[in-house]
Amino acid sequence: LLLARGVPEESAKLKVSELYSPPRVTAQLGCLPELGLSEGQCFDLSGDAQGRRWNFLKAADREEARRRVREEKPYLLIGSPPCVDYCLLNLNWNFPRMPEEEVRRRKVASQVLLRFAVELYWLQLRAGRHFLHEHPATAASWKDTRVQELRQHVGVDEVTAHQCMFGLLTRSDFGGLEAAKKPTRFMSSAP
Repeated sequence: LLLARGVPEESAKLKVSELYSPPRVTAQLGCLPELGLSEGQCFDLSGDAQGRRWNFLKAADREEARRRVREEKPYLLIGSPPCVDYCLLNLNWNFPRMPEEEVRRRKVASQVLLRFAVELYWLQLRAGRHFLHEHPATAASWKDTRVQELRQHVGVDEVTAHQCMFGLLTRSDFGGLEAAKKPTRFMSSAP
């Protein structure tokens, strides 16, 4: 099955790692043994499998993550850096109501986190491995110059999907739950 999907046999046993996420995708790999992929490191902001909280605003945590990605060599690195400060609602509605210094602090922190993810995606590409990046389709992060460079790289493609197709729900005005469209863009080097 993997060979039919274009994955070289020597890569079939490699790991899938997640950046800025608790084990979500990697936790599901056991349900898909035919893929031949295994669970890699999850660099979660709220705590990984060992309870370690990764704070990529700290240079030491970024360096340790770089080292682990180089050593583990995941076949696929999935990244979903925090997108709240790239959200158009925040940019157009909330930020104008906040103190300038707080807005500036939040924007700088968001840039550090996004650009670190992009740095690790390039690390993956240079090593002949793959990445998958996810952010809302309307997020201003897609206009970041480093993200733009990555988007233009040969072999990197994008697709937009609506999260309602994957079961995303939100509270309705009437107190129940209803499907939430939430257009999301996925950018990846994986075939």
